[in-house]
Formats: sequence, C-alpha cells, structure tokens
Amino acid sequence: TTQRHDYPAWAVRSAPARRAKSVYIPNDAKLESETTNRKDYRPFTVEPRQGRKIATYLKPNTHFEGDSTQHIDYKAWPLPPRTVREQAKYAPNADDRDWKSTTMAAYVGHELPRYGVRQPYVRSPVKLDGTTTNRDSYKQWELPAKEAKKRATWHPSDAHFEDATTYSVNYVPKAISRTLHHPPKFMPVPTKFEGESTNRSDYQPISGFVREKDFSPRNMYNPEHDDRDFATTARSQYTPKPIAVCPASKWIPFGRERHADGHVFLKPEERPQAAACGAC
Repeated sequence: TTQRHDYPAWAVRSAPARRAKSVYIPNDAKLESETTNRKDYRPFTVEPRQGRKIATYLKPNTHFEGDSTQHIDYKAWPLPPRTVREQAKYAPNADDRDWKSTTMAAYVGHELPRYGVRQPYVRSPVKLDGTTTNRDSYKQWELPAKEAKKRATWHPSDAHFEDATTYSVNYVPKAISRTLHHPPKFMPVPTKFEGESTNRSDYQPISGFVREKDFSPRNMYNPEHDDRDFATTARSQYTPKPIAVCPASKWIPFGRERHADGHVFLKPEERPQAAACGAC
C-alpha cells in the first residue's frame, strides 16, 4: 500500500542499561556477633519486690465424723402434703351443627339467562361466477414505466498519491544524546575500628536508683486554692453595648425585613402604631 511504501521503518538504537548489575564479593573475615549495645551493657542492682506470700492449703488426712453447722442449724418446716389435682376427663357432646358459615347459609343462587348459541360458519361449496363489489370498484392507475438505473462500478486509480502536507519535506531528524546518571557505589572499609567513640567516652552511669513504693501521682489537685475564673481573654475584655431596638418590632411578624438593631420596614398605612414610631 502507499502507507507502507511512504513510511518505512526507522533504524532505532537500543538504549544502554541504566545501572550495571553488581557482582557479589564474599568476605572471608569472621563475623563479630556481639553488638556494641551488648558489650556496653552494665546490669543494675535493684532490690527485689517485696510481696506477700500466699499461704499454701494443707488438706487434712483425718476423716470428718462429727456434724457440721449446716446440719445442726437445719430445721425442717412442717409443710402440708401437696394436693394433686385430678385431671378432668374429656366428655364429647352431641353436635348437630351443619358446619356452614354465615356466607354459605345466607347465599341465594340466581339463575342466569341463557342465550342462543351462534351457529358456526359453513363455507358454501358453490363457486362464485359473478363479480364482487371490490373487484368492480377497483380502478388500476396508469403509472409510467420505471427506468432501470445502471449500477456504478469502482475503478482503482493508477496515479501516485501526492501528499498535501510539507511535514515529510521539511522534517529534519535531530540527534539526541541521552545522559545516564550512575549512583555512587558504597565501598565498605575493610579495617576494624579499634578506638573509642565519643558516646562511650562521654557516658556517665547514673547511680543511686531507688525503687518507688508505687506509681500513683504525687501532685493532687486542691480545689480550695484555685482562684481561676476559667474565662478567656475575649470573654473578660468584652463590654456589652446597648442597642436601640425599635418598639414596633415586638408586634411585627417575622416575615418583614429586619436589621440587627431590630428595625423593621413597613408602610405607615398598615397599622396606626407604625406611623407614630419615628424610626420606622
């Protein structure tokens, strides 16, 4: 096709790998499993916690032969014997009901009128030799003859397709250089640290540990010596200002237009009291 002929494949170079694959280098040095935290650890002498020892239960080996206080203090109540009620026997009664509901008993049937049955249609075996009214009233229209239109055929063009754009003529490819950033690789120091760190040299152990009796809070709240009023600065510095309120706003309905000072807009002819108010 012209699409395949005018647009050939471009020669594209494959991009290099962003990061080279690191190679594992085994270390033959012996691993020191003791950490600095384990090496610098010093245990503290703490007194053990004094707790009350639970007394152990000693089960007696002798057999109990006396009477317990439960058995001595128990007194049986003189209760009368329980009266057993005799179960009544079922005695069926003579039933003369007809087992009919009130709807069934009050129902009165009506006889429906019967109409004659329509006779089925029987086709006549005699052939019709006359002319029907539909055939007699039918008039055929005189229509012109229909011209047969020749079907159009498609013929492919042999001419070369000239592109109307100037993109392929003015296009100049540009060489782009791609710069890859390689991260620095960490190189461990093979030598062993034998000196003393500043954390080790400046460390001073704390002595004189005393175990607390309990962990309950020592500072308790005393409401008698609390003179705070629990008021914010905005509340303490607030000064209320009197606002002049229109006297007619007490009986005016809330559907009217109102302002922050209670002023209400209305017409003087709506109520005589509104005309007497100077602010309305």
